Amino acid sequence: MNHDPFDTLRSRNPAPRESLPDAPMAVASRITAGRPSLRRGLAIAAVTAGVVLVAGGGWLIWSQAGGGGEVVGPATTTTEAATTTSGATTTTMGTVADEVPELVVYFLRDGALMPVARDLRVLNVRPLPDPGPLALDLLLWGPGAWDAAPLPDPVAAAEAELTTAIPEGTKVLALGFADGVATADLSAEFADASPQAIAQVVYSLTGPYLNAEEVRFLIAGVPQVVGSLTSGLFTPYLEPAAAGVGMETVGREILSLFVPDVMIESPALGGTLRPGQAVTLITRGDDATLTLTAADGTLLWNAWAPSGGEPPYLPPEVIEAAGGYGVWATLQAQATVGDGAVIVVAQIPVWLEPDVPFTNEPEIPEATTTTFGLGAMRPFPDGMLTGCAVATARDLASFEAALANGPLSLLDLCAVVGIPDGEVGSGLFIPVYELGDGSRLYLGYTAPWGDGLLYANLVAPDGTVRRLLLP
Repeated sequence: MNHDPFDTLRSRNPAPRESLPDAPMAVASRITAGRPSLRRGLAIAAVTAGVVLVAGGGWLIWSQAGGGGEVVGPATTTTEAATTTSGATTTTMGTVADEVPELVVYFLRDGALMPVARDLRVLNVRPLPDPGPLALDLLLWGPGAWDAAPLPDPVAAAEAELTTAIPEGTKVLALGFADGVATADLSAEFADASPQAIAQVVYSLTGPYLNAEEVRFLIAGVPQVVGSLTSGLFTPYLEPAAAGVGMETVGREILSLFVPDVMIESPALGGTLRPGQAVTLITRGDDATLTLTAADGTLLWNAWAPSGGEPPYLPPEVIEAAGGYGVWATLQAQATVGDGAVIVVAQIPVWLEPDVPFTNEPEIPEATTTTFGLGAMRPFPDGMLTGCAVATARDLASFEAALANGPLSLLDLCAVVGIPDGEVGSGLFIPVYELGDGSRLYLGYTAPWGDGLLYANLVAPDGTVRRLLLP
């Protein structure tokens, strides 16, 4: 069920197609003439056929060029929020935050769930659509349907092996989130959905950024319960709540039967892997071995992933070994049981992307301010810092005034954004801070150990993004 993912957006465009302006290639040329971005997906600089869609006053720009080329960063154009679900959709969720680069949806490989990344930076609008309805649309479109153009070759090859159990013609009628439960109202086609289809929806709606742990189903507005076709293994099916006996909501744990013996959970298939990022696995064995190889077969990295232990983090030198810029690679996980026997191997393509944007200069001085795409931002990994615990409202002017005195230390930064001093050690995840004038401050780190580079990403109210490198 591979539909053009932009059909919904095109259908909501009030302007006749023949009246749409040509793609703004002069703007694209000015962008690509400057510092190149590391975002994968669509190469505006190498457009062979540009298509422009006006949606709520904002531009959606994509090309039909082949995958794998250099990609420009997303524009900072602001538009009204758009909901990209099929049919008439209602939702209680706000728009995706600019810092969310990818959503993950679940398709099937050999009948088992497979997480697949969808890069939201290809949607060249701000604010981005609501994540819940968008996640369901991405799921309904099926594997291979994204970017409105051919996927990069490694991803296209991997997704060609995937299938979906979502019934053909299924539409999203409404979607809401409350108290950790996503309520999905789907069209009648989903009434006889298979257990795998139910698992696909549940896993996709309980992923990152969606704030749901369980899912409640409605069919054309009629509440459903989830029963089991068998008394042993849980094999879910839907039936009207008024006539059936079952669970009103279901979460991931009870559907773990549909998870493969080894699954690379993060990054997902086609997802981005950066220095300092953890690689997380789900296995039914004791331990696993990770290997990362370049397109030519060169081994870039290997690591041990003990079951139930700390996940391995990608060292920054891996990106350097790959050339220091964005490149596709293959991530493989090989799991073993207690006697050392290999049970299964999982393998996916991933996009290696440096944390510090690639520039034309030989290096970026510590006090340099640079403009870049939002997709390069990443918060601190868990366990990076203590202190800096409670944010208070400060404004952009005070932050810039402090920067005028030179590069900031970590504790200086804590003081500027109104956060109590604390020991620099391990144990705290630092989120986004909302400053008093509507600006947002993102903290990042290039590695989960002491010699990494600390930086802050400052997003002004007008959407301007500045990266501030700190000592």
